[in-house]
Amino acid sequence: MVNTALLAILEEKDHTRFENFIKGMEVGRVTPEEETQFFKTAPDDWLYEYICVSYPQPASERVLMISASVETLKRSYDLWGFWEENVIWAFMAGTHDVCKKVITCMTSRPSYEAEELMLKRNSRELFTMWIEKYKVLSEDAEKLLHDDIKLSQLKSIYIEYQLNEPFRLAPV
Repeated sequence: MVNTALLAILEEKDHTRFENFIKGMEVGRVTPEEETQFFKTAPDDWLYEYICVSYPQPASERVLMISASVETLKRSYDLWGFWEENVIWAFMAGTHDVCKKVITCMTSRPSYEAEELMLKRNSRELFTMWIEKYKVLSEDAEKLLHDDIKLSQLKSIYIEYQLNEPFRLAPV
């Protein structure tokens, strides 16, 4: 049976009860289904408070990536990181805006698989955000840029960036 206490509190819009609920919340008390529904419908300030005390489950985190503000998503990342499967999902199936939020929030480089999916989206904006944040691509990603003719525009951006960053340290 799904625990509906959290959703009942949300439906009543009783912020005091919500604060008391999350203060006493234990890991596993909220089911993944209830958490996902909460993330779909709760106001952003409630989402922020919730993620400050509990990490989002994988399915819920996808909803958070879609519906939460950048500030709330960044707080979730800073506290808990992102599930790698969700970073991959964002670049494979997420909207352009979801990808932008994910890149904005991450502070460490995700897997090559996520980097490759970002490249295959062939978005100048996402690619530029990525390069400005991480400065270089992985060796495999550079090879992909070189080998895939569909990515020639991104390759040009990368070359231009590299030429304009002469004092950048080489990757280790």
